[in-house]
Amino acid sequence: MVDQNIKKVRVLKKDLPNYIGNNDELFYQMRYRIISEDKNRSSHWSPIHKLDSTSTYDDVGFDINNIAATNIPHNVSIDKSNHMASITWTMPALLILNPTPAQKILQEQQASIKSFDVYVQWKTGSTWGNWTWAGTSQGVQYSTTYIHPGPTHMKFRIQRITQIKQAFDAATYLISDEQDL
Repeated sequence: MVDQNIKKVRVLKKDLPNYIGNNDELFYQMRYRIISEDKNRSSHWSPIHKLDSTSTYDDVGFDINNIAATNIPHNVSIDKSNHMASITWTMPALLILNPTPAQKILQEQQASIKSFDVYVQWKTGSTWGNWTWAGTSQGVQYSTTYIHPGPTHMKFRIQRITQIKQAFDAATYLISDEQDL
């Protein structure tokens, strides 16, 4: 019987690489090949499959067209004497008291997010620069230093971790208000 020794392999979400994204969608690209148990034979690589994911708008309601309505509470503090800017944030489902069963699931999902990509945008004079990847936060806070004299204003952008370090609307959780430096 040909199907007797078929083995199924499941790839868990935690084992997938970071998202690939753009401004409209987030996804994974995946391909596979089959290797014999004795590792002497293998198949050709499969075609590349695209696995879609939900955008952050589906998770937390972030809308690039209405940044002011972002419902992720956050706080930006500027330490002008030390030339340091910091941001802290809280995922919105974690603030729900007495959650429903559906809200408990959402709380578990948001609590499981441990890492975020952080981007900054600097304003010098009247011109805003491009979003620049500042680093990865291993929690819900991030600090960065800035040169002085230099930029006059800045903004933070917090998003899901993506393979390509670029600001993507579909991956964004929040964009802070303009801060005076």
